[in-house]
Amino acid sequence: MPGLPLCGAHALPPDPDARRDGVSSPPDGVPDWHALIRAAVRECAATYELQARTGPVAPEALEAILSRTTVLIAQRLEGHDPRLLAALLPGMVRTMLKAFVELLDEGRDGAAH
Repeated sequence: MPGLPLCGAHALPPDPDARRDGVSSPPDGVPDWHALIRAAVRECAATYELQARTGPVAPEALEAILSRTTVLIAQRLEGHDPRLLAALLPGMVRTMLKAFVELLDEGRDGAAH
């Protein structure tokens, strides 16, 4: 991301798909923020799908699913410099949205077969 200050080894790579293009994973002990966010989105969607199998998901159940995922992410972010988190936030949101769209695409691909 242009203008994103590099805050040590925790900075997001400019391209969220950089690992697919041959850029190495973060060093040991450094969170892979993209993997964390993508896994959280996938888990949230899977939990929602399980709930939806029995009928419409009640607003309270949806709130519980979202809260659980939020807590999991928040726990991983605890203890990090707030300035770092503020710098990472736009990339994290982009990664969440991209993972969500990919899940929608996978669902359409699965329905087409």
